[in-house]
Amino acid sequence: MQTFKKTGVLLFLIFFGLSANVARAQDELPTEDVTVVKHFEAKLMDAERIAVLPELPPPDTARIHGAYHLPPKTIEVDYPAPRIRPLRFKGDKLNPVYKGHIKAGGGLPSALYADASYHYAEKDKYDFTLLLNHHSANNSKKLENQRFSKLRIGGDGNYYFDQGFGINGHLAFDQNTPYYYGYNFDPAFKDTSVLAADVRQRFNMISAGGSLFNSVPTAGDINYKVYTDLYRLTDDYGAKETGFIFGLGGTKWIDNTHSFDLWLITDFTGFQDTSQHRLHNFFLQPAFTLHGDVFRLKAGINIASHDDNFFFYPDVEAEYEVLGNNLAIFAGAGGGLQKNTLRSFSTYNPYINNRLELRNSNITEYYGGIRGDVKILTYSGRISYKKVENLPLYLPEDELLNPLRKRFKVVYDTATVVRIQGSVGARPVSGLKLDLTLAQNIYSLAQEEKPWHLPAFDLKANVSYEVIEETAFVRAGLYMENGLFTKDEEGNTLALNPLFDVSVGGEYFVSKNFGIFLDINNLANNRRQRWYRYPTLGLNVMGGISLRF
Repeated sequence: MQTFKKTGVLLFLIFFGLSANVARAQDELPTEDVTVVKHFEAKLMDAERIAVLPELPPPDTARIHGAYHLPPKTIEVDYPAPRIRPLRFKGDKLNPVYKGHIKAGGGLPSALYADASYHYAEKDKYDFTLLLNHHSANNSKKLENQRFSKLRIGGDGNYYFDQGFGINGHLAFDQNTPYYYGYNFDPAFKDTSVLAADVRQRFNMISAGGSLFNSVPTAGDINYKVYTDLYRLTDDYGAKETGFIFGLGGTKWIDNTHSFDLWLITDFTGFQDTSQHRLHNFFLQPAFTLHGDVFRLKAGINIASHDDNFFFYPDVEAEYEVLGNNLAIFAGAGGGLQKNTLRSFSTYNPYINNRLELRNSNITEYYGGIRGDVKILTYSGRISYKKVENLPLYLPEDELLNPLRKRFKVVYDTATVVRIQGSVGARPVSGLKLDLTLAQNIYSLAQEEKPWHLPAFDLKANVSYEVIEETAFVRAGLYMENGLFTKDEEGNTLALNPLFDVSVGGEYFVSKNFGIFLDINNLANNRRQRWYRYPTLGLNVMGGISLRF
């Protein structure tokens, strides 16, 4: 409390002192009167304007060159590729795919027919095909022992590994049974009945093989393949033949357009009858193909070797699209060694004598032509000049060797062959197909008078029509060939009758999986002799059932 009182007295004294000083200051101020005579007016003098002309500064001609270095940097962007979907797309209707089919039946004269196959596949894993084919006929009632039989059983399969390669394997058994019924035209056997077993020939062949190949594109754009094929052929008269082929090679693609091919092939053949024969060939085949927008050029060489002799053949071709797909012209040259073996002879002429001399045909060919596709029409034309050393020709063997079995011997000759051929295909309306192929060969032989049993002219015309989609089909064909030249028993040149064969057929599916078929062949009952004293069957009919599943 005492402190509060002291503070109050102090504040009062200070306030009183200040009031007294203010009163004294007011008493000292002057008290005179001030009279204002005139208000003050400020006036500025007129200013004189100074004209100033602007000038540009002198240009700076000095150039400063800057050096900038921007280090490149790749930015990786990870994003899923876009999926472009059409607003609307209408595709062609795909025909149903069936894994298996069976076609079996019989006919006249005494014919049996069966054709079956089954295919199964697991995508990117494996696939296989099994097949069976049999065809036989017997016309012995009209011409003794005019009969034949053919059989083939086989399978083929592929297996694909995750590492990007695949393997293939195939196995087959073929049996061809012809009969030497040519004795019917020999007066010596006019009143003689011959057992079928006495004139039967039977070729049995087992073939097998396999390959290793890339099943997907490789990192270096190289397609490779290593393969092997083996066969063993025997007949009823002691002949045996073995063939073995081993090949390896591949294709290197450049810019996904151009290609370089390189193949190495070894081909061995061993033949045995009363003596042994060998025919071994080796091939080295490099080639480069250049593809342009409207052209294709291939340049290569085929190097062949046989008995330490080397042969060099061109492997070249050029193609130019004059009018795109409508018209293209091409020209090229090729050649090689072509084996003549018991296998090739018995396939072409089943009445061949199995006592053979195996040779290579040395072939060099030059060719040129045109091809194109115009709307509903496809066409091609080709002319070639071929020089052949050891061209096989076929003549009846000496009657004294085996008068009952009328067989043929091989005569080799050097020849040039000019071949003119053309083909036309048309698809005028849906389901209708027309195809025509014709060819003319002009032979020039060094020694022989005629090209014995080789055709000079042939024509094939086929028409097929799908009457009801996937249900009813009809077809017709015309086959023509010139009369072939041969020699008769006295050695006289003889021209055989030509071929004129008209055939028709059809197939109708009663249900999705079951159908019937009928084929009528050789309506003109043409009995031409493809081989001297071996006329064809003439008119024959085949019918049966069809299954698909």
